[in-house]
Amino acid sequence: RREDYVAPAYFIRSVELTFDLDPAKTIVGSRMRIERNVSMPAQPLQLQGEGLTLLRVLAGLLPTG
Repeated sequence: RREDYVAPAYFIRSVELTFDLDPAKTIVGSRMRIERNVSMPAQPLQLQGEGLTLLRVLAGLLPTG
């Protein structure tokens, strides 16, 4: 219902995907530009997925403006 809508804690501004296809396994790389929604209370960023093996997460700050 529309009245149940809550603004997201983060905005995903862009996504770049790379695929390493192999018959035994496929590796998908994802580079995302994420910004916290400052109009919402701060909360941890959660990554969700099913049947995936997370290999690594790299996080860094980029200059704004």
